[in-house]
Amino acid sequence: MRDGARNYFATKEDALLLPYPDQAERSVLVAEAVVTAPDELTPLDAVAHAWRAEVERVDADRDEWPARLSVLADHPSPASRVIAMEAGDQRRMVEAIARRTGLATDDPYPTLVHHVADGAPRACLRHWQQLGGARSLVELMDHAVRAVAEGLPVPPAPKAGPRR
Repeated sequence: MRDGARNYFATKEDALLLPYPDQAERSVLVAEAVVTAPDELTPLDAVAHAWRAEVERVDADRDEWPARLSVLADHPSPASRVIAMEAGDQRRMVEAIARRTGLATDDPYPTLVHHVADGAPRACLRHWQQLGGARSLVELMDHAVRAVAEGLPVPPAPKAGPRR
């Protein structure tokens, strides 16, 4: 864990579950970045653009993050707490996507964009954690967002070795 991290969190579990003491402020800034992203970006690309700095921060901390993700994968109780803690972040993102698109927050489209966009980092983080941070998380995310934007084409199967 980062030096001094315990100074910012009430418990060790909070230090694990909340990656940064200013997580709520970061969430607000990311949501605002969705709204202010360049007009030529699709809503999905605007969300990916807004998340990029956070993904780069995680990617740069390859000593801590794979271990943090392993603990969460192996212990469902803290992971369920993370899901509950993310509810406010999700609401902010749906509201930001609604503002960007001019749709109402109760229209299903902003929620759909959020859930589709949110699936990309979740899948990439899991894969990245399994690799021990050996590949670039930013590159994995870029690839995932492109795949979603292209309609999720099935990637080519790895070539099998010769049959015996």
